[in-house]
Amino acid sequence: MFDLPGAERELETMRSVIAAEQEGFVRENVGAALDIFLRRRDSA
Repeated sequence: MFDLPGAERELETMRSVIAAEQEGFVRENVGAALDIFLRRRDSA
């Protein structure tokens, strides 16, 4: 894929998209973990 003509021009865009997806994934998982923690704490 990186050997395709013009790939260098899109490399930064691809990196930005990947970074944004990872950040969103982490944010969702941290939010879910916090919800579980609070639910368990409140039910104890």
